[in-house]
Amino acid sequence: MDSFRDRYIASLNTADVEGAMSLFTQDAVVVSPLYGENPVRNYLERLLVDSRKAGATCKRSFMSNDGAIAFHLTCRWTFATGREYVFDRVDLFDGFVDGRAGRLSLLYDSAPFRAEFAWAQANVRG
Repeated sequence: MDSFRDRYIASLNTADVEGAMSLFTQDAVVVSPLYGENPVRNYLERLLVDSRKAGATCKRSFMSNDGAIAFHLTCRWTFATGREYVFDRVDLFDGFVDGRAGRLSLLYDSAPFRAEFAWAQANVRG
């Protein structure tokens, strides 16, 4: 779990899409409060377009009896608009096959930045 966590956090902090993709199965999906359910690559590429900078630090790691793992993160997300948000999030990974996750569920309160996110989607992305 430590190696998976370290590789995941490093890929978030360096915007390394290929590094992140190596942690997931070919058909893995991400479920996000803002983006909905998407294939992992689509989610990561959209996140990069919508962000000036994104990063995370891990506060705690958890593993369930069925092999799912979760990381309690503090995230810093600077939108393409330049506004930065700091918030806590839980990233829940499950559906593992050969050490690669089949699903990532992002759990966080998106209310504080939902309006700015919608504005940025309409105006910054074009």
